[in-house]
Amino acid sequence: MIENKGSTEIIMKELTVELTTKCQMNCLWCSSDYGEEFELKLNEVYEILYDCKKEGFLVVRFSGGEPTLYPELLECIMLAKQMDYEVVLLTNGLIKYYNSGIDRYEIQWHKEAINTIEWLKNIMKCNVIVNVVNVVESNIVDCIDYCSQNDIPIHIMKLQKTGRAMKSVLHEIDISITGDKGCSRNNKLLFIPSGHKLKCTADKFNNICKVKGCVVDE
Repeated sequence: MIENKGSTEIIMKELTVELTTKCQMNCLWCSSDYGEEFELKLNEVYEILYDCKKEGFLVVRFSGGEPTLYPELLECIMLAKQMDYEVVLLTNGLIKYYNSGIDRYEIQWHKEAINTIEWLKNIMKCNVIVNVVNVVESNIVDCIDYCSQNDIPIHIMKLQKTGRAMKSVLHEIDISITGDKGCSRNNKLLFIPSGHKLKCTADKFNNICKVKGCVVDE
């Protein structure tokens, strides 16, 4: 954890590991279109988890692509729990996936995922958050109505102008109502399937932080 000087605010260090570029969807706003398939090896995931734990990281978010398409996802979750991480799964929700080691599901909003959201929340009693990346394509009104009726938190995310999103007209939309305060390189770390390690998620392809202009690739 990081404690800000002159403040009682405690920032939890969060690690995001994109396990694979594979996905069964083709979302226009996706920031993870690498043009070819990449996938981390299990031993690479172990090394990432081990090294970052020594650096004080407390939360790991398994992402992709679509992490439920990663063949060794269960092993990754077990490794993370053995190292006492809080485990988050960021998924499009098209695959009904449940494991008792997952502390929170972050599901991308689209109506096809509603059955999985309801199954996780109401039957499996899981902690679920709905992520909205693009307020136009995702139909924010329907999302707010559904989540308010079902007491589900919504996370409206800033659109990253990388990957497939860069090739789309949607790249003009740049919204964040989640308190995006700029550079977070002290408490965020991202590993992408091509093997790059980034200290922020500003730009996964050019590796340049748009806030301070620093190179974020290690």
